[in-house]
Amino acid sequence: MSNLLRYLGPAIGIVALLVTLWIFSYIEDWSRDLTTNIAETSPDAKDVRLRTQRLALSPDEIEQKLKAIAQSKPLWSYDRTESVDADTRKIHLVRTTSLMRFKDDIIVTLKRNGDQTVLDVYSKSRIGKGDLGQNPRNIRDLLAYVATLTSSTK
Repeated sequence: MSNLLRYLGPAIGIVALLVTLWIFSYIEDWSRDLTTNIAETSPDAKDVRLRTQRLALSPDEIEQKLKAIAQSKPLWSYDRTESVDADTRKIHLVRTTSLMRFKDDIIVTLKRNGDQTVLDVYSKSRIGKGDLGQNPRNIRDLLAYVATLTSSTK
């Protein structure tokens, strides 16, 4: 029994260290990711992948694409759509983290502006103070997927 403990203790320590390193490998911005659980797009975001998008599609077309994303991506789901006014609607999506099954709420705001639709995204973890960078990843993943869908329709 004592020989087992002699080998098991270091093995558990190594596994714990590897898990910790794996978790910390997801952190991109140490000043943000441990203390913030919200991310959103803006026209002048420092990370260009988190900038407001302008698309030459109608809000109806974009909403259908967002619903397709929620149905085709394994950890995503569509929650609801709410109309704010005649030109603005909000699509509520939920993304569940793969390991701990935490839920992040993603709100996509579509605002008609002439012949374009302005797309902004807000992502917030339901629990916790820090998100280890998951909310910015949610937005980047969603915008990248929307970009592939919109480029395939041109």
